[in-house]
Amino acid sequence: RVLFRSQTRRLIREVEQEKQEAERLSRILSETKKQEQRKIKIKEIVDIVSNHFNVPEREIVGIRRFNSITMPRHVVYWAAREFTDLSYPVIAKHIGKRDHTTIMYGSEKIARLINEGHPVAEDCAAIRSIIQQFKSTPAEAE
Repeated sequence: RVLFRSQTRRLIREVEQEKQEAERLSRILSETKKQEQRKIKIKEIVDIVSNHFNVPEREIVGIRRFNSITMPRHVVYWAAREFTDLSYPVIAKHIGKRDHTTIMYGSEKIARLINEGHPVAEDCAAIRSIIQQFKSTPAEAE
């Protein structure tokens, strides 16, 4: 009996250790997958939005203020905040050297329109889907 109890305790300890090791490896794998997910660049966001709205990239980063250009431009601001860790000033620097408050306004405007069910919400959903697919593809060798 004593031998049986001793073997049982040892087996229980081994199973618990294996379970802990499996959990540790699962966490490592999960973190690795997160790190492997591709980070998107603002230039790539501009390209995706430009193609979606059929507006030239130079217009999105340019100074013209036609509504046909400002809405896609604001979507770029929103997407840059949504899918990157970049601050407003950094985004502003990359997109036509604008003031960071312009980026704040445009990004918040699009977020508000999405919440209100504005037709641009469908555009943003499509862009979100494209960006998520883009992020899940392996990065090309640079």
